Amino acid sequence: MQTLWNKKYDKTDLLYDIAPNKFIQESIRYIKRGGRVISLGEGEGRNAVFLAKEGFVTEALDISDIGLRKLQKRAENENVFITIRHTLIENWIPSGKYDAVVSSFMYLEKTLQREMFVKSYDALAKEGVFIGEFFSENQMRFKSGDSKEKRLLYYLPEVYNIIESFTCKIIKISEEIVEFEEERGHNGDACVLRVIFQKV
Repeated sequence: MQTLWNKKYDKTDLLYDIAPNKFIQESIRYIKRGGRVISLGEGEGRNAVFLAKEGFVTEALDISDIGLRKLQKRAENENVFITIRHTLIENWIPSGKYDAVVSSFMYLEKTLQREMFVKSYDALAKEGVFIGEFFSENQMRFKSGDSKEKRLLYYLPEVYNIIESFTCKIIKISEEIVEFEEERGHNGDACVLRVIFQKV
């Protein structure tokens, strides 16, 4: 996966646009103002830079060193500080507790999807929130997105069963058809899962 994403990020100045993911942008009202946030599968930094500019203490985790170098350059240009974590989800050891864990369109194998949700829940402080948008298995019918491999997509009942096992308040778990307008890498209609839960 690292080789795959390094090739994608190395082909162009930016694979995705500068604008943050709309769902994350619209959902930051759930995050404690000035809180500590980590963005998983952050890539080139569009969400992390946005969060840092909004005043959150921001960290970014990704498998791609090329993507993270672009992120670092953008952070310097925007005059914000972002802690960078170059690692795999399976090797991620959260340092302390976060007020929010966010992620947009991170491709993971099914077993790693569960691990990602469990680690994210464990990493949250009390009343911390998880905010994520992922491609549904039904995305296979659409032309947008980077992958049509079912093993890397998310299935609503499976995600719900994982989150239902947590001691949390489920704010949103839904499958939706959305239209991407701002994202070069994700143009067109898409089927996504949108997830927000709060640790209690």
